[in-house]
Amino acid sequence: MKSHRLYELFYTLEDEELRKVSKFINSPIFNRREIVVKLFRFMVKNKSKGWKMEKLFEHLYPNEPYQIKKLHHAHSFLLQRMESYLIWKSTSDDIPSSQLELLKLYRQLKVDKLFNKQLKIADNQIHKHPLKNARHLSLKYDFLKEEFYHKREHGRNIEFNLQELSDMQDIAFMADKLKSACTLLSHQAMKKKEYDAGLLQAVLDRIEQEEKYLEYPAISLYYFAFRALTQFEEESHYFQLKSLLKIHIDAFPPQEKRDIIILTANYCIRRLNKGDKGFIREAFDTYRYGLEKNALIENNQLSRWTYNNIILLGLRLNEFDWVEPFIHKYKSSLNPKVREDTYNFNLSKYYVEKQDYQKAMPLLLQTKYDDVLHNLGAKNMLIKMYFELGEWDALESLIENFKTYISRQKDLGYHKENYLNTITIIRKIMRLQPYDQQGKEDVRDEIIQTKILIAREWLLEQVDKI
Repeated sequence: MKSHRLYELFYTLEDEELRKVSKFINSPIFNRREIVVKLFRFMVKNKSKGWKMEKLFEHLYPNEPYQIKKLHHAHSFLLQRMESYLIWKSTSDDIPSSQLELLKLYRQLKVDKLFNKQLKIADNQIHKHPLKNARHLSLKYDFLKEEFYHKREHGRNIEFNLQELSDMQDIAFMADKLKSACTLLSHQAMKKKEYDAGLLQAVLDRIEQEEKYLEYPAISLYYFAFRALTQFEEESHYFQLKSLLKIHIDAFPPQEKRDIIILTANYCIRRLNKGDKGFIREAFDTYRYGLEKNALIENNQLSRWTYNNIILLGLRLNEFDWVEPFIHKYKSSLNPKVREDTYNFNLSKYYVEKQDYQKAMPLLLQTKYDDVLHNLGAKNMLIKMYFELGEWDALESLIENFKTYISRQKDLGYHKENYLNTITIIRKIMRLQPYDQQGKEDVRDEIIQTKILIAREWLLEQVDKI
């Protein structure tokens, strides 16, 4: 029973939210089942202590024989009411949507004065609304549509601007389609899966024929993000996106701000992975801008991968004085389930880059990383340290162990190729002799020409030291 969805939802909500749920289910408008109130009160009272199902049944149905089926029903009733609360709260908090629903009701009830007054209020607020994302454009279209239906139903002779209605429908669709296209691109890159983009090409063609559509931030940002990620070598798309980002970022809600920042940073990282060193600073500054705008924190948490990327970029720029306090400051923002692993991994990385191996090595050896990529990264750092310290036996043993570990992993994407390339080249460097100039040139050429090789600079340095 404890695996029932009710418990998952109940323990997800904060105490303040549970107090609001209590008011909701105690209202006869929203709930008329006393068993729902009794069950909820019992759960709140015993939240920290826990309970047995038999004790709960005795509380709900005194002097009755234990029946699991009756408990299931009570749980389901309460779950329904709690879900109804969440829906009610969501719609209540969403003022534009609430106003649209009210407008529809006034139209259906045929109360013209109330309809016209509400339309003026909604029209005024939607123009003043700070958000200008695709949903905002869709709402503008819906309000225009309600106004049209109202006039049509009353047989008004006043000519309604149907062209405006049609244009707003196109604009809302274009914005949403471009946003979806960027989402597809991101998933395509991660999953190596092709998607059918449907009417996207028609949207792109229309925008390029009529640049007036780029006046809408919800279109222009996603248009240039899409072009940057698909016309990779054309840097002008990226810089246009970067410029628009600084101007319009506050026109988007928090989650969408984060998505746009990540899209922008992803372009920089792709360029960086191709060897464009100038994009290290671009990516780092994009993430820092996201932190300044509080756009990277979602549900009070910072993604472990964003945390990793920021630290990696900062270290590559030798921004040690900025990186160290960042590691400690944002530790508490990480998901508690991965917090210690992620923190230790990045603190180790910081010490490795500072060449403080006495602090780095114990952290790497003592921590058991649950995440595959952290495990790969930790082994890679150990390989670098053993190499630089000349611990050849330990290095050879670790390389063999590393290769076996990589071969057992699935869905590593480009990470698998990157680490295998690194291992292959390290072994070639280990075999080089100081007098073998041709051998060194051959290895240098291989390092430069290998497409997927994140440790390129470090490997070149090791060749030069021989």
